[in-house]
Amino acid sequence: MLVDTFAVNMTPCHEPIKTLVWCAAPENVRTVIINGGKEGDAIVKSGENPGNIPMGKISGGHSDNGAGGIHIYENANVTLNNVNVEGNKTDDDNGGGIYLDSYATLTMNGGSISKNEAHGDPSNGAGLYVDGATATLNNVTISENKGGRGTAIYVYDGFAVTAKVTLNNCVIENNNGLPDVYKSVIHSHSPLYINGGEIKNNGQESGMNSIFYFDEANLYMTGTKDDMVLVKGNNASAIFYCYGDMPGKLTGVEGDYCEIVDNTGY
Repeated sequence: MLVDTFAVNMTPCHEPIKTLVWCAAPENVRTVIINGGKEGDAIVKSGENPGNIPMGKISGGHSDNGAGGIHIYENANVTLNNVNVEGNKTDDDNGGGIYLDSYATLTMNGGSISKNEAHGDPSNGAGLYVDGATATLNNVTISENKGGRGTAIYVYDGFAVTAKVTLNNCVIENNNGLPDVYKSVIHSHSPLYINGGEIKNNGQESGMNSIFYFDEANLYMTGTKDDMVLVKGNNASAIFYCYGDMPGKLTGVEGDYCEIVDNTGY
């Protein structure tokens, strides 16, 4: 019998472990849901007392073969509810926090992607790497990640598959780059939609080459009177770097509620 939904509720972990969360799409499972649980619960944790783990944390992953924290495989459909993906790392690979493979779908409600790192070559998508997949993030904070291109988010078309990323009222802040590499906060080869939210204070430690880097892709930033898009306090050589044909749009209701202020040059 086909199982439409497979749910994972985080339960206490009594021994320090170091591993990754692998979300695949087996023949009899269509959807994986991970719920953050209560204070003190954890699904993956390395090196600390599990009793000190904040709500729903996936932490301590360290890989040189894709994804420090969560690797979501092709065709998998994964939902994260109030999950914090924090403190994971990759060496010579992409996706320090989360790696989303071709045709997969990620929905993240609340929670955070923070303090993840991507080192070496490549070092893209320290927070989230999307490879020909679809990601929708609702009220998620992406902060204090460190890497190269797309320190917060890197979006790639994959094998002739158009990726799509939508950020609804998300906060992207305090992300920084590594030395001696091109550094951007959001780097995309596919359409990216930002609806409300804030992109602020990135590059304060390292400086960034650009905040937004779009390669033959479109950026749509849409704000409303109550939910403006705010781009503020970033330290970068350029806020927008657009390569090729990029008819990006800044749109809003009753005017353009997108404010770009108080950014400094690097």
